[in-house]
Amino acid sequence: EAIPGVTSGIWGNNTRHQYAKVGAWNADGSILKLINQSGTPEPLYLDGVTYAPLNMADPIGGIADSRWHQTDPDLQICVTGTTLLQRNVQTDGRTTIKTFPSLASIMIGNYEGNLSDDGNWIVLTVPNTTTVFAYNMNTDTTLANISTGMVYVDYATISPSGTYVIVNGAIDEGQYDRTNIFLRATGALHASWTTYGRPSHFDLTYDGNGDEVAVGVSKSAPDDGSIIKKRLSDGTVTRLTSFG
Repeated sequence: EAIPGVTSGIWGNNTRHQYAKVGAWNADGSILKLINQSGTPEPLYLDGVTYAPLNMADPIGGIADSRWHQTDPDLQICVTGTTLLQRNVQTDGRTTIKTFPSLASIMIGNYEGNLSDDGNWIVLTVPNTTTVFAYNMNTDTTLANISTGMVYVDYATISPSGTYVIVNGAIDEGQYDRTNIFLRATGALHASWTTYGRPSHFDLTYDGNGDEVAVGVSKSAPDDGSIIKKRLSDGTVTRLTSFG
């Protein structure tokens, strides 16, 4: 079935939010980006008020490597090859932010990275390696490669305040879904969460006390099966739901 108002638009069999950690809404809620699976275009934009389809070009970098800017509703931050750039979704205008020619390729945290809340900091990764580094898009400041202490990096991201770099993966061979947290300013290891999946599939936010926390499902005792929040500053865990 054709999508009204969209050039060559065809509805797929499933149109949905991309992934829990990847924001679907732009900064002011005026545009909603969905994934139109098996249809065209695959990234589909809707008016945030009326939900009418919008005739907008695909994001640079495809589905995996574009994020809404945190403060400017018209901008996306995208990666293609070794280039980090911004794109205006209204005009499709593109501006290179930084190119990293010494690297084979880069990604926004291996599919699951996000920007700091001020829109300045981003964590970039090199696929299939343990290379992780933070970059300030406002000041053109690169934090040198962080020594992750991991044999495998699943994903990496910046905390909402930009204070911490969070890296999830395997600290030892076969020991997956562990998390190391680094101080962004120095690259020093701040904390190592060595218990399996505590939490897992987590997102980062502020709680009601103003503390930065990781919120996700726990896969280990004593709260296996519950949603928990874990404070980034000291690792304090609060159980949010009963067992599921």
